Amino acid sequence: AAAAAAADAARTDEEKAEDAKKSEEARKRRAEQRAADDAAFEAACAAGCRVVVDCDFEELMTDREARSAAQQLMYCYGANRRAAKPARLLLSGLRGRQAAALQNVSGVDDWKGCARDARPLEAIFATSEERASLVYLTAE
Repeated sequence: AAAAAAADAARTDEEKAEDAKKSEEARKRRAEQRAADDAAFEAACAAGCRVVVDCDFEELMTDREARSAAQQLMYCYGANRRAAKPARLLLSGLRGRQAAALQNVSGVDDWKGCARDARPLEAIFATSEERASLVYLTAE
């Protein structure tokens, strides 16, 4: 550590400024690449199928089950993010304990290709034509 401090002290202000400039340029390139990757992912999601996860059964869940469901939603998002052909995700009826558990996840507000809506599925897809395009899977 002392040798590193001595080496840093021996550098000129110009060298330090050049290193700072290179670091800033690298940070900008990473930010631009991240923005391009996010835009490509959003476009791929828009071209993909729509997957709606109905979270409106929270009142039937224990606290542990609600937290587990939120964890499973995180896994779904992560898998979708890595997918070759990602889907557009919609989390409907997301409120209460599940929403609170999901809010504890760092970056959840920045999830790309994933919409969240507290309204029940029937309110989001109000007409029979809209509901006809959905495949509804249940545990029964």
